[in-house]
Amino acid sequence: MVLAVEGLGRTLAGREVLHDVNLTAAAGEVVCLVGPSGVGKTTLLRCIAGLDAPDEGTIRVTPPQGHGGGVVLVFQDYLLFPHLSVFENVAFGPRARGVRGAALKERVHTMLRAFRLDTDDLAHMASRYPAQLSAGQRQRVALARALVCDPAVLLLDEPFANLDRGLRGEMAAFVRDVVRRFGVATVTVTHDLEEAFAIGDRLGVMLGGTLAQLAPPLDVYRHPADEATARFLGPVTVLDETTRRTLGIDTPPAAATACADTMQGLRLYRPEALAVRPWADGPAVLVSARFTGQVMQLLLDVEGQELLVHTLDDAPPTGTRLCVSLREIPGMTSAPTDAAASPSADTEHPGLVP
Repeated sequence: MVLAVEGLGRTLAGREVLHDVNLTAAAGEVVCLVGPSGVGKTTLLRCIAGLDAPDEGTIRVTPPQGHGGGVVLVFQDYLLFPHLSVFENVAFGPRARGVRGAALKERVHTMLRAFRLDTDDLAHMASRYPAQLSAGQRQRVALARALVCDPAVLLLDEPFANLDRGLRGEMAAFVRDVVRRFGVATVTVTHDLEEAFAIGDRLGVMLGGTLAQLAPPLDVYRHPADEATARFLGPVTVLDETTRRTLGIDTPPAAATACADTMQGLRLYRPEALAVRPWADGPAVLVSARFTGQVMQLLLDVEGQELLVHTLDDAPPTGTRLCVSLREIPGMTSAPTDAAASPSADTEHPGLVP
């Protein structure tokens, strides 16, 4: 591993900000950290960058072949030198390391091309100043400046916060491709879950100053370590054993997670893991329906317990009785649905938190 953080702890003003944080990042890998404000995400980046000293633990950087041992932190405001041109901003690092002349020009222009800053005449773009650039262009210049000296580790603090939402997904995919191409281990922090899923090879959920879970994004979403992690990543419905029997749905023991084992028989379900169909004797009643812009959000009542369901179908009228079934989860097996409670099972959409 290029980056290895072990047992990291940091206390600030008498408050433990980081506790026993452990993470790794390989060459070309993007580890994306998410979590509520104040859980220590930026403090962790600052410790890795050497801007803050941890009270406990170790940080090791093992540069891959062809890379220096440097760790570069890019802040969300980019911090470009306003009095320097694009060329001079990107050239700042290599020039400080003694690169001059044709070699310097070639290295800078190579980075500008890599970051798609040559869509106009390259010489014209290189001569422009930060105030003359769009937010997306300023971000790409900041990343080019960070990578031009071939660091071992790249740290990104809210890298897309200043971009319009329509550009965030596009830039996330672009940055992930560039990081892989240059083979730099990358740790990024964001509050935007959509962005996190788009850019991260692995997703780390920070809660209470520690990493609650670190795994590929789909694994974290479908198999969260605990209820707090599950709820941070999106809405869940908690069903007890009685309600599951009423609905005629359940999951087999092999699909149960630790949180199911430690929550007195409670199990968590993603809203998209549940399907509904109108049925005169259905155990659920539709209380409300709201279109969120992507899905129809249905709120059901099942003998006094609320149940949230997401669907792509049009909502039936409020008050309609419904049956509820589980959608099939790829790679998992659901228990047979009780035909009396749910006459038609749906097998389209993943999302069960087993």
